This record gives sequence, structure tokens and C-alpha cells, in this order.
Amino acid sequence: RQTRQTRQTRQTRQTRHRKKHIDPASCALALTSKLTRTMSPHHLMQLCRGALNEAPSRCLAKLMLNGGSSSRSISLETAVGLCRTAETDGPTECVAAAISKKRQPTSRNGLKLTKRLDPTNPLLLDLCSGAIDAGPADCYRALPILTSVDEITGIEMCQNAKDIGPAICATHFLSTSSLKSSVKKIELASVLRDLCGQARNDGPSQCFEKAVLKNEVRTTAKSALLLCSGADGTAPADCAGALLSRSKKSRAFAVDIDLVVSVCRFAKSATSDNDDPNRNDDRIENEDDGNQDWMNPAQCVWSCPSHLPSSVIADLCRGATSPGPGECASAGARIASLALDVNIIRRQEREKKEGKKKEKRKKAGGVLHLGS
Repeated sequence: RQTRQTRQTRQTRQTRHRKKHIDPASCALALTSKLTRTMSPHHLMQLCRGALNEAPSRCLAKLMLNGGSSSRSISLETAVGLCRTAETDGPTECVAAAISKKRQPTSRNGLKLTKRLDPTNPLLLDLCSGAIDAGPADCYRALPILTSVDEITGIEMCQNAKDIGPAICATHFLSTSSLKSSVKKIELASVLRDLCGQARNDGPSQCFEKAVLKNEVRTTAKSALLLCSGADGTAPADCAGALLSRSKKSRAFAVDIDLVVSVCRFAKSATSDNDDPNRNDDRIENEDDGNQDWMNPAQCVWSCPSHLPSSVIADLCRGATSPGPGECASAGARIASLALDVNIIRRQEREKKEGKKKEKRKKAGGVLHLGS
């Protein structure tokens, strides 16, 4: 079994690193005479330069000839821009979904949803260029109408989306009044874009909600944004809550928020990787033993020797799947030669901090004004 998995992994790496064969000729030859009569040499070069196969030509034909009256109102310039990076029929599927007049759900969680894009809207190019399927358009159409956020933010949130995950994340955020009020000092558009842009569900919003509103965590909105971006659930906030609450109770376990964010932002719940084909079978068997995966980074931090610099603890425990790295560091600290290395690291950390302070003073002017 291990041999087969190793072989499959090697083949996957070889495929990933294999140089793609450029074939502009097949792209140009696949164009119909009806299309070439309407195209300038400039359009032809734009479309087929860098093409891997005839997909850009097939994409253009579907948009300009076979896409129905709505699709045909797309300008040739926009169509070429949409299709020139096509490797599949994804851009045409995306465009069809974005401009479709078919009846869609009009609301979710009490919020009105975004309407179709007009075929002449230049943002269509930003949304669907490079799409592999209709995911970006489905995401955009599922977004709540962003009354306080411009249309461009919605497009940016859904670019490269595989499904409506970013829209579900944004809907949860915007339908929770306490969340919106928590980001008054930050531009709402920026928060939604950074928090929900790569979301697969409403996990980032739930994590953010727990991080800024629950008593055991109570981070600032900026820290919560760094902590929860890309989260599948509340695991990062749970990890942060465990570290911060213990820090308040005991000075021996005191931690700063930068360390908490760095260590906990990749924490996962026990169920978030159930479908991972490479997951260790022993973990699956022991899943009901009471162990909570999001606690592993926190336990790693608690196991580290207290004199270690925060940056070292962060590097050791970021993404930890057990307390092991911290326990190893604690054992190593009792060895004289390794303890010396730790002292060197601490000195380097102090030098870095002093260097940053000097840079700040220089930027601020660095001149002392003496009273006359």
C-alpha cells in the first residue's frame, strides 16, 4: 500500500512540474471562417498567443456564435479577454451563469441577493477570466446585495471561487448585526474580501464572530481577521480562547496576541480533515478519545520552555498536530549546548527589535527639538 501511495505521489509531482506545451497553431486553426472575418490580426494574436490547445477558440465561438442573444451582446474585445487564458470551457460556463435571465432565489437569511450581470458590464471579464467552471458566477449571484460595499468587492470575493462558499460566508457576516458593528474602524469591504474571499463555507465568519464577541477570546477585529481568514470553522478562535484564558489566569503561561494569531490561525477541528485521503489511520481510530485537534497548537505552546522567544515558539507550534514540538524543545533546553543556541536566538531577537525601533525613529524624523 505504501509503495503504491509513494508511486502515485511521485507521479502527481511529475505532472505538476511538467512543462506545459504551448500550441498557438491549434488555437488559430480551430477558428471558423465566420469568426476570423470579424477579427483583426491583433485579436487573433491576443487570443492564441500562449494557448495550450484549441480551448480559446472554442470558448470564443461559444460566446460569439452559440451563446444566445444575451451572450452575443458581449463585445469582441471582452470575449477575447475572457477566452485567451481558457484551458477548458470554464469561462463560457461562467459567463452563461452570470448573465442568465433564469429565475434565481431572491433572498437568503433575509438579505436580498445580487442580480445578474449585464453582458456589457466590463466586470464580467474580471469575474470569469480564467474560470474553470461556473463557480465564480454562482458565487456572485448568491452574494447578498452589498449596500455598503461596491460591486467590485463582490467580484473580487468571487474570482476563482469553486462554489458559493464566499457568498455563504458574507451572508452570515452581513446578517449578524453585532459583527457589522464590530468592524466600524475597518472598511467593511476590506473585511469581507479578506475574510470570505477563499471561504468554502461560513466558517471564517463563525470564527470571526467567536473571536471578537465571546468573553474567552475577545480579540480586536484586526486580530480576528488574521486569525480566521480561510478557516473552516471556529477551531482557530477556540485555540486562541484556550491560550488567552490560561494566559490571564497564570503569568507562567502569558502570551501576546501576535503569538496567539500566528500559532492558532491554522488550527483545525477533528472533523475538518475527515475526507483527507492521506490522513493517518491511527487518528481516525482514536477520533472519539476526547482529543480536540484545535487544542494541539495550544498544548504545544504550553509545553515549550518559558524562556523561548515568541518567534521561536510560533515556528515550533504553528500547525502542530500534538504537543510534541514543545515537549522536544523543553527537553532540549536542558542540554547545555542547545541552551546556548537559545541564548543566541534571544540576542538576535533583541537586536531585531532594537533595529525596528531605530527605523521608526528615523521615519518619525529622529530630531530632538530643544526648547529655546
